[in-house]
Amino acid sequence: MDTLLPYPTTDFIKHWATEHPDRTACCDTGLTETWTYAELEGDVSAAAAHLAEQGVQAGDRVAVLARNSVYLVILQHALMRLGAIFVPLNWRLSRPELAKLIADCSPTIIYTDRTHQGGSSTAMSTTTDSGSATAPSATETAAPPSDGCRRLELQVFIDALQDARESPPSSVAPRNVSDNAVATILYTSGTSGKPKGVVMTRSTMSCTAANFSGLGSLDQSSKLLCDAPMFHVIGLVVAVWAPLSSCAVFVVSPRFDPAETNDRLADGITHYFCVP
Repeated sequence: MDTLLPYPTTDFIKHWATEHPDRTACCDTGLTETWTYAELEGDVSAAAAHLAEQGVQAGDRVAVLARNSVYLVILQHALMRLGAIFVPLNWRLSRPELAKLIADCSPTIIYTDRTHQGGSSTAMSTTTDSGSATAPSATETAAPPSDGCRRLELQVFIDALQDARESPPSSVAPRNVSDNAVATILYTSGTSGKPKGVVMTRSTMSCTAANFSGLGSLDQSSKLLCDAPMFHVIGLVVAVWAPLSSCAVFVVSPRFDPAETNDRLADGITHYFCVP
């Protein structure tokens, strides 16, 4: 078992990019892209440089409202290296509900895919006394909100990384980020009350990933399907971080679809975590 991870570490991508750079790390079914661990590390490093140029500082919250993508994983890990905090938002929520979460986490940037761009714009617009969001005009949609939070299309982030593959940027000076630093905030569903932000440190996610990896007997031959949303611990930690902890492969699907999921499960998937 040459892929047992020397514990502790909280940067699985960097570790395996050094130990096994040419092994496949992940693939994105929505974008039909595949990454080795070395390629994934290159994108995370470039993303950290891009975010630093955008002015992201340690402690900043960067929210995202988008369907599953490997680029969300890249974004999360790049933010961790800067000491910033990744906040994936539930795109199933209503606009007033999103507005409350955005007000609660106070992000400096919110990235949206094109499917959900309008929802984030409205959520960050002025709310009425009843708490319902008022729809912005076309001009307001394009302009940054008054609280200083910038709205950016996720595609801008993706384009920057793809450009960096042709002309790699200067590396960001390493930042001394504690393993106990907050890395991610996941909001609860709010089924029995208001959604609450669950604070997750690098160590929290690493230990959870190691636990699931051990329970599932994951190794470098394992291949996990991630079609649970990444705003949930199952999609982000169980289906992504657990395979990363074991130098395994994770396959990212934009969504759960019964027929598509059945097809993917028949294509070499060894582990799948879902609600029965």
